[in-house]
Amino acid sequence: MNIPVFQRLSSELVADVTYLYTLVVMNAATASVSSSTTEITTLAAPLPEVNIPPTTVEKYNIDSKTVVSATVDSDASSSSVVVVWSTNDPYLDISSAAATSIQSTIAPSTVGATSVQLVLKSDTLAAGSTYTFQLQAYFSTTPDSAASSTVSIVMNTPPVNGKLSVTPGIGVALNTSFYIQTTDWIEDVSDLPLSYVMFSYTSSIDKASTISPA
Repeated sequence: MNIPVFQRLSSELVADVTYLYTLVVMNAATASVSSSTTEITTLAAPLPEVNIPPTTVEKYNIDSKTVVSATVDSDASSSSVVVVWSTNDPYLDISSAAATSIQSTIAPSTVGATSVQLVLKSDTLAAGSTYTFQLQAYFSTTPDSAASSTVSIVMNTPPVNGKLSVTPGIGVALNTSFYIQTTDWIEDVSDLPLSYVMFSYTSSIDKASTISPA
């Protein structure tokens, strides 16, 4: 495959300018024309390097805390680096949901990559939702120029539409044996097999006791 390449030397570019590059393609036989445009913004100073590795967890459970890890490398700069977490979900108050600070500062001249974590409290994310989190990093001397990286996570949904039946419905204490059965639960195939625990209580669920299988 013939892939055309266009190259510009760094010495030809001016800092703090956005360049628009348009590629025009023409079919000589039909004289039809198509084009595509992209833009490149040049910066006067280097940016911190931000990396969020792909998550190894397929789905997160809402009743457990969620941890998003990243690294920021400032290349031993003489300026401190400010890092800020954010999300694309307008309904999630990330400041309240986070168990860690969503903004922190990396000291100047820090050598090597610095680990940065966002820890979200349990029961703050909605089941079945997909969230995209972004980490921005910028030098304190140039707050208008930031590097960023994003990651998306999927929240697990609990089993639904299940039924619990008891046979017989009425019995005599210390005499009648009751048969308790649960069926028809719907869940993603990737989350199978299901596990279950049954409880019994009389007046308060706080005093529930586990029912052991026969």
